[in-house]
Amino acid sequence: MWIISYLFIGHWDGSGAFEINSSYIRYKLMSLFFINFNWLLMIILLVAVFTFTALKKKRNNHEISMFPMILSMIAYIIFSVLFKTVNHARYTDALIAQIYLLTAFVLMNYIEKKSIQTTLSITLTVLLFFQSFITIDPVMLKAFPNLNIGNATMITTNEILSDGMTYNRQYQGWGKVVDAALEDIVTDKSSIIFLPSISNVTWHFDAMAYMKTLDENGEATYTAYWDTYRKTRMTDCHTGIEYNVHVINNNYSFSLNPAQKGYYLYSPICGKEIADKIKTEYNCIEDVFSYKGWLVNRVTFWE
Repeated sequence: MWIISYLFIGHWDGSGAFEINSSYIRYKLMSLFFINFNWLLMIILLVAVFTFTALKKKRNNHEISMFPMILSMIAYIIFSVLFKTVNHARYTDALIAQIYLLTAFVLMNYIEKKSIQTTLSITLTVLLFFQSFITIDPVMLKAFPNLNIGNATMITTNEILSDGMTYNRQYQGWGKVVDAALEDIVTDKSSIIFLPSISNVTWHFDAMAYMKTLDENGEATYTAYWDTYRKTRMTDCHTGIEYNVHVINNNYSFSLNPAQKGYYLYSPICGKEIADKIKTEYNCIEDVFSYKGWLVNRVTFWE
């Protein structure tokens, strides 16, 4: 499958190389096993292996069917820790599917008491269901940097407001709350929309942004598009309403004429320093938008 995909897609134009790096290996293993209750599933698997191997309990001879998957898991883990690239949580998806399948196999074939089998299955189902929408895994929250997104806490494996936080559906709320903050200003021709850069990167705050370099003034501009029907940002430049976005860092100096209004968006995670600067230099009002735990503040400012 990988070979066929490579023939159609071609070479990945990104960073990555085989390297033995102890720090990367440690953080990669954390991403593989400490996210979304994977650690709990692995404990169940290891207990099953110990119980039915070390104690030599009677088996049902189905284990042989799992050998190809187990060998595939081992190969994937070795590749993951030795091929150094960006440590995104979503890069572990192949292993997660195999862990789930092996756990289901153990529950169905190794647990003799029906009551224990049912209790474990229901408990895991409930935990994994809620973890799919909110971050409740205590080991995960302890192992990774915590981020206050407003009214909830998430973690990151490497970057903020980007791929490092895409480990469940909770991150989708970020796009929704940014859309809510933009909805009533994108059609205002007198408005100038500002977003904060993160580590001088333009596309973290607004996933629709182009990968551009900030200039010597600490600014990068691009044209974005708005879908008035769905009330969301879009990539289709043929049917969307155009609006301009200015991504800025702390070095940017604002300059508005009396006919203009500035709108600056920031979150509890990033951008507050620029907001404080605006509040000392301009007349302003501030609105707060929320969606499923996410908060975005919008500062409206004028001369």
